[in-house]
Amino acid sequence: MSPSLKSGQQLILFRDASELSHIQRLLSGPKALPAVVAIASPDMQRMLAGISKITKCCFIELPEPLFVVSEEVIEIVKKINLWLEALAPNKAVVPRELMRWPYNVEGGLLNQRVQDALLLIRSYLHLIEENDIVVIQGFVRADSIWEDSVLRHVADSRNVPFRLHGEFYAVAPHIRRAIAKLRPFAVAAYYVFNVCRLRGGTNPPIPRAAVAFQLFGSSQKNIANIVPLLLELRRRAHPVVAWCWMASERRARDPADVQITRLGIPAIRLERHLNWGDILGGFIIAIHCALRRREIAIPDLTFRGVDLRKLLQPSFSHFIIAELPQRCRLYRALNNCWRASMPQAMKVWGGAESFEGQITANLNGTNGRVLIFHYWIGASMKWPYTAPKGTIDLFFAKGQHEAALASQEYSLDADRVVIVGQARFEALLDIAANFSRAASRARIGLPERGSLYVAYDPNANLRGLQSELEQYQAAAVLLRVATRNPNVIIAIKPHPSYPIAKLAATLANARLANVVLLPAEISAAHFLNSCDVFITKYSTLILESALIERPTISVLFDNNEHFKVYGDIPVPVHSEEEFESLLTVISASDEEFAKWRDFRVAKQNNELPVYYFRGPRGPSETAIDALLELIRSESDRSV
Repeated sequence: MSPSLKSGQQLILFRDASELSHIQRLLSGPKALPAVVAIASPDMQRMLAGISKITKCCFIELPEPLFVVSEEVIEIVKKINLWLEALAPNKAVVPRELMRWPYNVEGGLLNQRVQDALLLIRSYLHLIEENDIVVIQGFVRADSIWEDSVLRHVADSRNVPFRLHGEFYAVAPHIRRAIAKLRPFAVAAYYVFNVCRLRGGTNPPIPRAAVAFQLFGSSQKNIANIVPLLLELRRRAHPVVAWCWMASERRARDPADVQITRLGIPAIRLERHLNWGDILGGFIIAIHCALRRREIAIPDLTFRGVDLRKLLQPSFSHFIIAELPQRCRLYRALNNCWRASMPQAMKVWGGAESFEGQITANLNGTNGRVLIFHYWIGASMKWPYTAPKGTIDLFFAKGQHEAALASQEYSLDADRVVIVGQARFEALLDIAANFSRAASRARIGLPERGSLYVAYDPNANLRGLQSELEQYQAAAVLLRVATRNPNVIIAIKPHPSYPIAKLAATLANARLANVVLLPAEISAAHFLNSCDVFITKYSTLILESALIERPTISVLFDNNEHFKVYGDIPVPVHSEEEFESLLTVISASDEEFAKWRDFRVAKQNNELPVYYFRGPRGPSETAIDALLELIRSESDRSV
């Protein structure tokens, strides 16, 4: 061991129980340095009990919110976009919107990867600098290749050796790396196959002067969000049509256009507006960009002394090979459809934040002006990745709080923000009115023997929004409460888009009959209707629970005020101790729970009008009233 390694500590990464024997071996020799062990879950700390030379256990990643790096993410994405725009032939051939990574961060390999890299760098620097680390030791794992590459770059930037054990013998990581390099080509080929498959058939006649709704996926949730407005327009005999693009998703058993057509509403496939030149043209543009530059060549692309170019190179390759050709095809399909039948108004997919919205905004005004309307489905918070200004004409808000946020983010005048509530919440109110709690419990498979039913939504396990640590901490409290109180039923429903495999394993190992992990696909309305109290971090289900007078708890273990989305509607808990203490009190007796419930419901009802509007007319009716009035006024003005 070199002399330089004798004065500090070693950092050992512990990501899986199978690595325990290797850690014991690393610490068994007399010359072994004292160790800080970075663990991936709380369960692992117990496994390390009794091993000498471990001075500290801490988590590999800090549970930091995205807001600590959002400004840097925006600046880095700006640099990337300027560089990408310079690669394109010219704006007449490739609109700039196609070459940009969107600022909105919602998963994927582009801007999400920028944010992930910055959060990981902060975590790894904290581990090294806080603990006087002079050497890092880890074990090869196929599911942490990218994280290990970030750690290696961080370690190199601080001249700390990083030893990855088992690299020579591990086959899975090599296979995973090969797959990662081939993946962009496979995705590109699949996109072309999908476009060709979906081009078959003929689109129905497109109604003139229609209100159009963009759908870029076949998920029932996404379709359910627009169905009430579609049906309200149809009820009023106003022309309405859905513009469906399904070539960028996995093959759906029930594609979006079929689902919409079943409602008696015309739906077109945008893929049918492509010719072979459009399909192949995207590849020509991608090849042009790739020939100009195969690697990221931005000289100052660094964060805290760590070079980001190699870390983001896979994202750049994926963008050029797979995403850019498909974006070009989507742009051509939208442009061709736009010329064939420009609508009066359009609900743009993702609003102005998404690249789909930016492409549509770029088309708007080329052959006439279309009114763009929008509403938010998810939680309303002060989002750092704001949209371009001036692209939204009308916004439907759930309540006063959301109206103020939207007005500020989109630079809208007060008369262009209409408070309507939200149509999808009406289904919950119908279920609460027509089903007893017992009936909803039977419908989703909960046992009918509990004294208190606690519903928990783990929320998204996305770096920057909610860490695995926060999920583990909340689950640990729920398991302890369930162990002490067998009559308390804990019902856990994952979000359909956010798998919780690791958390599910922890729940299964607990083997508690009163902890029920429900399928992700079950009705969220019956889930909420079945419970006595609802727990999550910041999901809109907080608002829905308040609508049917279920008290709610917001688990804010990262203590970040940005996630206090709904004011005083939920009870905020900021630590495991505070959370467990509250659950212990309300589960002690029916009388204690009733007293707490009545107090919380009264407070929720007092706060609710700020966050959700319920008027004499339904949300869909109120929204369509405002939309048609704006269409009429704009038509009169143009005449």
